[in-house]
Amino acid sequence: MGRDPGRRYPGRRGERGVALLIVVGALAVMVVLAAGVIAAVRQQAHVARRDLAGVSADAALEGAVWRVAGRLIAAGSGAGSGLGAGAEGGVLPEMSPAGIDLMVGEVAVHVRVRPEAAKLDLNRADEVQLAALLRAAGLGDGEAQGVAAAIADWRDADGFLRNGGAEADAYAARGLAGLPPNRPFEDVLEVRNVLGLPPAVADCILPDLTLFNPSGPLVPAGASPLIRRALGLAPEAGAAPPVEAPMPGDVVALEARIAGEAGVDRYSRRWILRITGNMAEPVQVLERRDLGPLEAAAEAACPPGLGPAAR
Repeated sequence: MGRDPGRRYPGRRGERGVALLIVVGALAVMVVLAAGVIAAVRQQAHVARRDLAGVSADAALEGAVWRVAGRLIAAGSGAGSGLGAGAEGGVLPEMSPAGIDLMVGEVAVHVRVRPEAAKLDLNRADEVQLAALLRAAGLGDGEAQGVAAAIADWRDADGFLRNGGAEADAYAARGLAGLPPNRPFEDVLEVRNVLGLPPAVADCILPDLTLFNPSGPLVPAGASPLIRRALGLAPEAGAAPPVEAPMPGDVVALEARIAGEAGVDRYSRRWILRITGNMAEPVQVLERRDLGPLEAAAEAACPPGLGPAAR
């Protein structure tokens, strides 16, 4: 009779099955680990490409802004520059009010010059102007007056409560101890913390607020539709006023943008510069800020036709 291997070695088949399962399991683990490594490498490569693109964009924005800043400085001093003809009668003919397109390496950058004096100074505007801006952004009369008073209470040096305003007791009742600081605003974003100001209204008005209006009174030329509505100014008819050469002491905002898909800015940043008239230090950088989040929030919050897209 023939021998039955299975009967003589009853555990061998089971051992082979266990070994096969171990091998298959090990292979599965290796596949998972390999997939994880590949995914990590791809992610790192994506991050590296994104970081490289960001560095390139930063360099292009900086380069374009300082080329335009150099043109402004040259115009004020009577010197020439690489952007075109000189200033004629205080006007920069080669700079459209809508902006100028420059190539920095292989990157196209759009730069627009706006006077800070066309915005409402958060530390200088009176309560009437503040209330008018708040009404244009959507608040009712009584609420606008109360928030304007609260803004004034925030920035003044005393603890006396204005009519409809808010001082320490009101903030403490909301769990906001230590507010208001009773000092001038140090950043326009602080207005978000003023008691009674709805977040959407804060989002709407922020692009039209400044801390750097050297003249105090608002200059209508270059003012946004929201500011013009707030102050009862007629909409600008025809072509926008030309860009004027800044004088020493003037403060200008340079908005630099790199376009993305579907007309949406891929990168956008604003520099606020004071022209000093001192050729050893011709400008002072007062602020540098990314515009994307600020403008997106304002466009969503402002009444139709008054958001950043209309400016």
